[in-house]
Amino acid sequence: FNILYGPYSQRFNHFVALKKNEEFSILLGRIIKYTFPLCLFVCFIMSFSSKYFILYWVGSDYIEAIPIISVLSWFYIFHFISQPGSYVCISTENYKLIHLQSIVNPVVFLGSFMILYYSGVGLLSFAISKLLMVFSGTIIVSFAISKWSNIWEDIKPFLPLVLVILMIVAS
Repeated sequence: FNILYGPYSQRFNHFVALKKNEEFSILLGRIIKYTFPLCLFVCFIMSFSSKYFILYWVGSDYIEAIPIISVLSWFYIFHFISQPGSYVCISTENYKLIHLQSIVNPVVFLGSFMILYYSGVGLLSFAISKLLMVFSGTIIVSFAISKWSNIWEDIKPFLPLVLVILMIVAS
């Protein structure tokens, strides 16, 4: 995903340096709007193909890895916010949020991993903890984005698609 977002990092820096806040905000909104369906699609495909990926690549000896890969594939769902949000934090020099994320992420990961692992979840606790860590980091960088763009307005046209995918996943 860095191939998609990398070029925009310099663009964000350019707009901040020239104090072009309106262009910065428009670019951020477009990035969120256009990468949300891509992230959703990638997660959906990776999650549902993980069983076949494991079975056809390494065989049935590793069938216990299917739930782990399936859960790990969903951490990309937040990439449409977390990646541009990180670039926003860096380009606007919002070091408080960067430091907060650097503190919160390991605490969330290690805390949830220990709780889940010792409560009997097993190796799946690693994947769930990573998903929780990415989610907590996304919440933190959302504060930086909210100053420049309304995330819900950007993704509102895609909410029916999200509901259909959630219904498919739940069944």
